[in-house]
Amino acid sequence: LSCGGGEDTCSDDVNVIALDIPSSAEKPGNRSDEKFLSELRDALLKTREYKPKTVPDVRRSFDLLIKLHGDLPLRTVTRGHVRELRDVLLRYPVGGPISKLKQMDLREIARQEWSRTISPVTVEKLLGFVSQGFRLAVSEGWCEENPRSGLIVGQSKTSLKTERSDFQEHHLKKLFLSPLFVGCSDNQHASEVGHCRIFDHRYWLPLLALYTGARLGELAQLEASDVKEENGVWFLNITKISAKNKNKKSLKTKHSERSVPIHKDLISLGFLGYAKSSRTGYVFESRYETPRKLSHEYSKWFGRYLTAIGLDDRELVFHSFRHTFKTACRFANVPDEIHDELTGHRPINVGGWYGERKRRLEYLSEVIDGLMFDG
Repeated sequence: LSCGGGEDTCSDDVNVIALDIPSSAEKPGNRSDEKFLSELRDALLKTREYKPKTVPDVRRSFDLLIKLHGDLPLRTVTRGHVRELRDVLLRYPVGGPISKLKQMDLREIARQEWSRTISPVTVEKLLGFVSQGFRLAVSEGWCEENPRSGLIVGQSKTSLKTERSDFQEHHLKKLFLSPLFVGCSDNQHASEVGHCRIFDHRYWLPLLALYTGARLGELAQLEASDVKEENGVWFLNITKISAKNKNKKSLKTKHSERSVPIHKDLISLGFLGYAKSSRTGYVFESRYETPRKLSHEYSKWFGRYLTAIGLDDRELVFHSFRHTFKTACRFANVPDEIHDELTGHRPINVGGWYGERKRRLEYLSEVIDGLMFDG
């Protein structure tokens, strides 16, 4: 439900339709003894600490409900209201023309046939915010029950699947022998064959993701100071602590902070020199104002690039590098606890680090350097 691979397409994202919904303060005739959907939306955002990237999704989940049924008093909202929102979302197209959809009513959109529609995972996420709001409302006595409770989100025949595939050997060959990596037309036409070499974030992010298993958001926010060396081992310090902007980094989970040694292949390709040459403090300089924006836009750009070079399998996305890294670890007989430590799925064993950081880093470096990717 947001702009995807161009100005006139949509992608399955929870950055939902731009809606012109007034704030609760602007609502006429608002009585002190009655709470409305817009007020619940604002109260939820004030009460809970959401990540900055989540706030628009929370707001829009309520705005969609308001767009569908009006700014109802909370005591009048029924399961039927939320059920219709669920059904509309499950029928909302992915890849449809933005200009056309903006002119259509939500119910009109749901009545039409679309080849691909939103994933149930996305619908569940949006309805989850509505549920969180009504749990607050019940707690505060603004209504008697949560109309989202007990509502099942199924999957339609056209629902976008969320499975992700590994990059197989032939995928890797096609990608890393494509123009971006061996020579393209120019800076604006990276998928066309030529003699121009590009060594910016477009070149480095896929390589880093393949050799570290890190998430795109983690890589996009790397600062030059996060590329560190201890006792001869170079590594990425994936952390929420920013030397550049206090509290400007975010990680998916509390276990995501970790040190990931840099593979010898990345060093031989010149990554260290690139990272330390930054003029902005961030490893990846780009035209986007924030690392979060870079991550969001690059994900879409990379999808378009894969399609342009003939890798148009819907299950192949940037996150596939993370799956490919995990598979490589299994093939290399890397113990599960080490594999999970490298990918940020498990907390680092404190006893294993305390007083033995040098040995630990050397071991992890050996593990990383031992990974090979056919193709």
